[in-house]
Amino acid sequence: IDLSTATIFAEGVERMEKANKEIRELLAKRRIRQFEVAGQLGITEFTFSRWMRTELSPERKAKVESAIEDITRKIYA
Repeated sequence: IDLSTATIFAEGVERMEKANKEIRELLAKRRIRQFEVAGQLGITEFTFSRWMRTELSPERKAKVESAIEDITRKIYA
């Protein structure tokens, strides 16, 4: 890999890490895994992972946050 390819790769990884930061932090704080959210949403873990690579639309973000809240209520009920 030449330097420019490595730089492009690193920038892509950094963008993915920044995308949906609040959701990622909430999942970590509540110790909820992506596969659990995916199951609650009725999608595959792979699909949810792809969603998380770029910033979610407001509608999709609301659905994910709702799923996280539902899971949280089940855990702490």
